[in-house]
Amino acid sequence: MLEIFEETFADLGTNIYEHLELLCCSPNYKIHFHDGQSMELSSQLPELLREIKRFESGNSEAKTMDFLRETEIHYRKSVTNVLKENFTSFWDLLRPRFIPLPFQLHLLHSVYGRISKYFQSDYLRRAFTFQTMYLGMSPYDAPAPYNLLQVKKFKQNSMKTFLAQSTSLTELNAIFFSVH
Repeated sequence: MLEIFEETFADLGTNIYEHLELLCCSPNYKIHFHDGQSMELSSQLPELLREIKRFESGNSEAKTMDFLRETEIHYRKSVTNVLKENFTSFWDLLRPRFIPLPFQLHLLHSVYGRISKYFQSDYLRRAFTFQTMYLGMSPYDAPAPYNLLQVKKFKQNSMKTFLAQSTSLTELNAIFFSVH
């Protein structure tokens, strides 16, 4: 959500980088499971994909990219239609452009349910859903748009680094959605 902080500082007439030094953390964190297994979730996409492949059989790279694509959609639509909107009454929620949002944002699905669409591994399902606890919610109850918490951890550096390292058209196609 770096761009939101950049915009906030700009609205105050200053630049965030004049006040803060922002550092990339990689890995973002290491998760330890009950059976002694552990997983490091990196903010660098190539490392993240390698780690996911240890836990997920099949085409884990494509599944991960599909998941990140969905979380990017959740993020963009949430910022545009909620965070940057003023709602002064209940009736503001009934604007015609909001009608498709419950379906596009999977509001009737849980965070865990959406993750389960992409990953079969219980380790990955747990790794990508525990962040709902930051909000005081269970991943089984939290609405799917909270998956947007995932994309911001990986997006800033990962996608651009991956683009710089990509040589195949398929790889470029897979990540083009998030490079501005």
